[in-house]
Amino acid sequence: MLAFSSLKGILYSVGGFLPPSYSADVTCYDPTADSWWQVAPLRDARREHACAALEQHGMVLVCGGYDDRRYVPSVEGFDPRTQAWRPLAPLRRPRQLLGCAAAGECVYAVGGFDGAAPGPWVDVYDPRKDAWREHAALAGGPRMAHGVVAVPL
Repeated sequence: MLAFSSLKGILYSVGGFLPPSYSADVTCYDPTADSWWQVAPLRDARREHACAALEQHGMVLVCGGYDDRRYVPSVEGFDPRTQAWRPLAPLRRPRQLLGCAAAGECVYAVGGFDGAAPGPWVDVYDPRKDAWREHAALAGGPRMAHGVVAVPL
């Protein structure tokens, strides 16, 4: 499973699994030009991860996943101006099958599977501090392999 996000009208297709390999590939699509191209690969290949875009910061984030050895805590940020990925503060809990969405100036990482069980975890990333903090858990209980979307108020 790969992850998708969009930033400034460009769709980013990130990572995934193409048997027998885990992918670090990142492909972009511009619907206006109807064209695809590759950009710098992720630092860490992964699948079952999540993506979100922080429009105000001009950055796509990739969170968590699985790399065939471990549940990945790493978070990477892509800046299209520099065409480079950089490491960001890791997730508080390594996990795959989580969902992410940006709301305002923060990214929410929701649920997932940590190797033992699905969880109701919600963590919030603040790009100004490059830090994650715990948020109230999901009221409906654990979730994994779900979508997350933010609705502007």
